[in-house]
Amino acid sequence: MAEPSNPNYILDRRRLRRKLTFWRVAGLVLLGFVLIAGIARLTGLDPLSAARGEHIAEIAIDGVIVGSRERLDLIEELGNQDHVQAVIVKIDSPGGTTSGGEALYEALLALSTKKPVVATIDGVGASAAYMAALATNRIYARRASITGSIGVVYQSPNISEMMGKLGIRMEQIKSAPLKASPNPFSPTSPEARQAIQNLIDDSYEWFLDLVKERRNFDDATARELADGRVYSGDRALSTKLIDAIGSKEQAKEWLISEHNLNADIKVIRRASDESDAPLTLAMRALFVTFATTIGLSGGDSGFLSAVSAPAQLDGLISVWHPILD
Repeated sequence: MAEPSNPNYILDRRRLRRKLTFWRVAGLVLLGFVLIAGIARLTGLDPLSAARGEHIAEIAIDGVIVGSRERLDLIEELGNQDHVQAVIVKIDSPGGTTSGGEALYEALLALSTKKPVVATIDGVGASAAYMAALATNRIYARRASITGSIGVVYQSPNISEMMGKLGIRMEQIKSAPLKASPNPFSPTSPEARQAIQNLIDDSYEWFLDLVKERRNFDDATARELADGRVYSGDRALSTKLIDAIGSKEQAKEWLISEHNLNADIKVIRRASDESDAPLTLAMRALFVTFATTIGLSGGDSGFLSAVSAPAQLDGLISVWHPILD
């Protein structure tokens, strides 16, 4: 055993003290971040909002809409942040689940009662994505963008003929004739087809009512436009499905002129994923440091990928795609 007077022993003790001090400080800092983030989550307040100053928040609705809880939480938080003077919703999405579009519509509609909200369709803003745009105070689109596709679809593959040719039969016992219908293993009965059609019709009528209410259409005009077709930005403007041709710049100009905002106000991109949140970014950095120290390779991406659940597109869908349509 090394003696206390041994120089190597003294150096080892000093190194150990430095390591302990580092991890104590890191632990306290991490705890502080966790507490601040927890308070912000519970109160709906952003502790860094004041540091950003008054600004227009820009959020993105892109990809397939599946009802992201994080995005809905972000929309709610923006409504509670005094430094956010208005919101620009940048849309580039073919749509997604009808329920996901409904959730976005309701969240954006609630936000629009607190502060001005403008949608800009960049690329594609169809089906459930157009449904979300309806909740805003004004809709912009580029001339060559694609929008519309107002409607609902249910799709189910059927491989019963192929199974018959292969000599395979699916045995099924169920509580009622319409349980688990339609299914891919047997032909769809007229009764099952009618039940699904009723479901589609109910959802379509609800979607149609949103279009009539938000775009101030009579029933005949709304039904003519809401036959599932897509429109270019120019055609959408002439049919009054959108309000103007433009993008973020024109949306910002309208917000400044119509709502008396500062002419120098900045547009700041806000995102619901942790990579955009400074508090969480710091916590991720501490996590990477810790993971690397204990020997976990790729401490950040590997761990986060492992705990991320894959998005699923299920149920009734309001989505536009050339292959589907």
